[in-house]
This record gives sequence, C-alpha cells and structure tokens, in this order.
Amino acid sequence: MTIGKTSLLSQQKGSELLTQRPALLNNAKLRWIVLALVALAACGLCLIGSWQSGRHFLQVQGTRPAGAACPHERTQPWKIPGLDHIVSIAYQGGWLAAIDSEGRTWSYRAQPTEYCIGTPQHVYLGRHAGDDDPSATRMYKLASSTSEAIGLSDDGRVVRWYHDRVNDACPHGSHHPGTCQDRITDVRRDMTDVSRSHEHLLAVDREGAVWSEGMNDCGQLGRFDRQGQFSSESRGYGRVPGLPKITAVATGSRYSAALDEEGRVWGWGSLSTSWALAGGIYHAEPMAPLCRPAGRSAMGLDETPHVLPVQVTGLPSVRSIDMFQNFVLAIDRDGHPWAWGYDECGVTGRDPKALAAQATFQRQPQRIEGMPSLLAVSAGVRHALFLGKNGVVWATGNDGAGQLGAMVPRHTDPRQCASSEELGADENYSEVPVKVPSLPVIVGIAAGRDRSAALDRDGHVWIWGRYP
Repeated sequence: MTIGKTSLLSQQKGSELLTQRPALLNNAKLRWIVLALVALAACGLCLIGSWQSGRHFLQVQGTRPAGAACPHERTQPWKIPGLDHIVSIAYQGGWLAAIDSEGRTWSYRAQPTEYCIGTPQHVYLGRHAGDDDPSATRMYKLASSTSEAIGLSDDGRVVRWYHDRVNDACPHGSHHPGTCQDRITDVRRDMTDVSRSHEHLLAVDREGAVWSEGMNDCGQLGRFDRQGQFSSESRGYGRVPGLPKITAVATGSRYSAALDEEGRVWGWGSLSTSWALAGGIYHAEPMAPLCRPAGRSAMGLDETPHVLPVQVTGLPSVRSIDMFQNFVLAIDRDGHPWAWGYDECGVTGRDPKALAAQATFQRQPQRIEGMPSLLAVSAGVRHALFLGKNGVVWATGNDGAGQLGAMVPRHTDPRQCASSEELGADENYSEVPVKVPSLPVIVGIAAGRDRSAALDRDGHVWIWGRYP
C-alpha cells in the first residue's frame, strides 16, 4: 500500500510539473535576462570608471607619451613625489622652493618627461652663504619672489640665489667662490623677515627696523637721498626712517607694506601703477621707471611717487600681511581677510565690474566675506589663496591656468579678466571665494604667477595651476 500511494503521489506531482513547466521556464529566462543586464551595467560602470580614472590621471598626474610636451596646466591638486618632511614653501620665479624639517632647501620644477614630473633638487646654500661646509647653513624661512630665490637662514642671514643656476655654478663637493659670489648674495645678518619684488627688497632686523634696496622710481624704498631729495635711481642698502617697530614686510611691483607690533599697516610707493594689469606681461621691460611727479595713468589713477610711509586706514588690528604684485592681503586678529589694490579678475573679493569706473582699483581695504576664520593668506599675481584654521584652502581671482583648483562658473562677461597669455583674450575668474577640493588637512599655502601650492600636515606638497 505504501508503494502504491508513493507511486500515485509521484504521478500526480509529475503531472503538476508538466503543467507548470512553461511558467518555470519563463521565470528562469526572466532571471537570466535580469542577471545579464546587471552584468552589462557593471561592465559599463567599470569602463566609465576606468575612463574617468585615466582622464584624472592625465589631468592630475600629467601623464604624456614619451617626448611629448607637458600640458599647459594642472586643474586639480597633485602631490609632488620625493618631496617629504617639508615645513615651508614659496614660489620663486618659475620654481617651487621648499625647506624640510632639517633646514635643507629644495627646488622643484616639472620636466617634459614621460610623466611631466621633475626631481626635487637639493640646493646647497651653506657654501654659497660663505661657509666651507655645505651642510652648515640651515634655512628657516622662504619668501615669494617673481625673480631670484630669497630666504632667511636660521641665524638671521638674508640669502639670495638662482634656482636654475645655483647647482650648475657650484656643484656639490666643489668650491668656486668667485663664480658663486656673482650669483649668491649674503646681504645682512640678524634679520627676522624679508620680502623681494622684481624691483626692490625689504628686510626687518631684530630691533624692528626696516632696510631697503633696489629701484626707487615710485618711492618704494621709503627714503630720500643724502640731500633730502627724492631720487628715482636704484639705491643700495639703507634704513627706512619714520616707522615704529616692525614685525613683517611685504613687497609688490612698486609698493612696500609693513606691519608694526601694534597691528597697524604702513605703506609707501605706488600701488596703482597700470603695469599690474594682466600680470604685467604686456610691458616689455618691468625695470623701466613707471612713476613721475604729479603722474596719472591713462585710467586716471595716481602714479606719483610716495616716499614717506603712511598708515593704511580702514583696517582693524592686523596680525599678518602678504603681497606679490599690486594688491595687498591682510588677516585681522579675529581671522578675517582684508584686501586692497588692483581687483583685476576679482582677486580682492569684489566684482571687478563694480569697480570699472575706477579702473578696477580698490582704494580702501575691504573685508572679504564667505570664509571661516583664517590662519594664513598668500597673494599671487592675479589670484589669492586663503587657509582656514580648519585646514581648508580657499581661492579668489584669475583661473586661466586652473590655479583656483575648483570648478568656477563661467562668467557671461569675462572682459574683466584679460588673458595673461594671449593679447586680446579673456580668462575665467571668481570674485567669490571657492573651496579647493581634493586636499588633505593643510598647514601652509603659496601662490605665484598662475600657480598654487599647499603643504599638508604630514609634510607633503601639493601643486596645481600652471606647471612650475
């Protein structure tokens, strides 16, 4: 009986399976179709991801076939390999200079190799500063510069050199004092701060006095000749009179700024020379005199020499200043940023169209809104970087080479930012501070001519914008 019952049940189940077979087959086909679609979608995402990764590598790493020229710019931050344990950075001409935790100086510049990556070069400054031992001199501070390299040694010496010639002129292990001395200058000792433009130099000694040298066509040296008269001729080292105790200095094209121990800012020279427009590239000779008595620019701005330092009004108490070309940045003691000078490309945080009637010149300090409390600022030629106390980097100004490091909305009227590369062309810009993405926690920043750099808390250096 049991066998018969089992056989009957089997027959019944077999009939049910035969009846349900078309539906089961249809369900199986549906499952296979779904699985195939999922697999195709996954493959598509992989291909897109691979394409995006390759595009990101090309943009950020700068990969190019062997023998091809390096691309014009990096639009995203990229970490320099082999440059580690760094504590200070600055752009000096077309080079990035850095000091490591042992006080050694390095320079970096990309080369047109397969990956467009340069090799950080150790600059032996001990010998060039007058020491016999290349390891004797240690640097502790670098200053931005449009031309030669400049910095302070740990014993307060102002040391100057040229990145593209220093190690060729004086290779490691050899001594050529005459050749080196022509290119390396040990200016003064016991200095606490230094700044150099293409035309002049300022330095602060341990007593808070300011010293200057170089061109004086706009009064940027801050002193008269021995007869008490203004002279536009270049002059040697001398003390700037009429200043309180100074803690920091900054230089621009034809302007000098100083910060005293009370938080007041002083300025002299001319901030409004039209040479600054488009980064000054349309003027063949940057060393040509620009100012003249009772001078006015073609746009009606003052180009009269101003020799005597005067206090900059309209500022709260300030704790740091910076300058590179023809605008000044400051941070007040509450961490708020301020700017004045040329607002070309919106670098001072104002819409340049609003200043068109005064040739985009911001006469009075203006607070830049839209950022948290700041730790540092860095002025480039026509862009600026801002470092928040939270380690986040912000930027304003020209973005023609990707130096803002962020997606900037295209302006419908870009004429307020003339191209620094091509006469008659325009470039994008942002007067609103934009956050630079894809960076770790940052502790230092440096802006140059269409170039940006940041130093993270682990001692690595990130760069973007025009290739250094």
